[in-house]
Amino acid sequence: MLKKSTLALTFLLAWGITLMISAQHQVVASSGGEGIAAGANLQWTLGESVIQSSGVVAGAQITQGFQQPAYEVQTLVEAPELSFTLDVYPLPASDFLTIKVGTGGFSDLKAVLYDLNGRIVDQKSLGKEVNQIDMQSYSSGHYILNITGFNGNVLKSFKIVKL
Repeated sequence: MLKKSTLALTFLLAWGITLMISAQHQVVASSGGEGIAAGANLQWTLGESVIQSSGVVAGAQITQGFQQPAYEVQTLVEAPELSFTLDVYPLPASDFLTIKVGTGGFSDLKAVLYDLNGRIVDQKSLGKEVNQIDMQSYSSGHYILNITGFNGNVLKSFKIVKL
């Protein structure tokens, strides 16, 4: 009986190790691309979870891994009827927050910045493709930015981190 148990345990252990070795690493990436420079093909992804490592190859510093430790998904709400892009950067913000309205954007857009207590900190009409909110006078922390249409409905909502 002991011999059969030992044999079964050994088999299960070997099977488990084989299964772990054959498991494929899956990348869940939000963005990426590729390019060719100096005869070398370079492919990259944003969101790949690799332990960061680096080295010097032919005099060039090469680093792999997740290189944006403050990167988070920032969109909280997006209206399904939104037919143009609304981008906010840089995230996290320190001096200025840029709001970019894509082609075909409504003419009566408004940006409203709230603190986490729900108080309006800043609001402005978005009258052009690239707009900015001055964040220098605000304290470090988290804010919510709502982009609303002409009827006051929230088209897109962002979580903003102020450094």
